[in-house]
Amino acid sequence: MAKAKKAKKVPKKKEAPKPKQARLPEMQDAKIEELEALAEKYAEQRDIQRVAAKEQKELRKSIGEAMHKNVKTTYRHEGTFITLLDKSEEVRVKVEKYQDEE
Repeated sequence: MAKAKKAKKVPKKKEAPKPKQARLPEMQDAKIEELEALAEKYAEQRDIQRVAAKEQKELRKSIGEAMHKNVKTTYRHEGTFITLLDKSEEVRVKVEKYQDEE
């Protein structure tokens, strides 16, 4: 038995591109300058806080090392209170600022 020949596929003609549909109310919002500016400001502040948090973590580590070096678990002097918590490297720091009485 002879095999039947398959028909050759005829390439379809490319259709012209369809025009873009207008923006529907449920779709992404149009640009609102006020919201864009506020979002940028928020992102800048968030980035600043992240950098500050990293610096704060490094300072806490340095304070903990200094407390160990000086064999201290608590330190109090003129409104500065530092506590090194047990079984961890966590440090609590409180600095009270005194205002001059006039």
